[in-house]
Amino acid sequence: MYILLKDVLLGNSLIDMYAKCGKLHEARNIFTSLGTQDMVSWSAMMSGFIWNDQCKEVDQCFKNMQKQGLKAPQFIFTNILSACSHSGLLIEGLKYFKLMILEHELYISNRKLDLSYFLKALSTYYN
Repeated sequence: MYILLKDVLLGNSLIDMYAKCGKLHEARNIFTSLGTQDMVSWSAMMSGFIWNDQCKEVDQCFKNMQKQGLKAPQFIFTNILSACSHSGLLIEGLKYFKLMILEHELYISNRKLDLSYFLKALSTYYN
């Protein structure tokens, strides 16, 4: 059982660490024990789900974030797309890529993200 964490920075670090270790149950417990989740909290949880091949959980997490009235900033999409790219999750990556551009009107200018992966995937998917 986790006590209510008041230090969001510490909580976010623990969420990230547990998620990277594949301990999503612990990451989720920390996430829910935070008094308030910030964008880094949401991003850490979504990235953790993607890295651990739980894409349905990413969708639910993203929807919950939106229900709280939070609009996903560019770095959330960058993290999700990067994780999809490295994990080979083509369909999920395309979904978020489309959402980012068409609904959120965001564009990525981050060299860390290999957009060529998604451009190749788009041409393969639609041809």
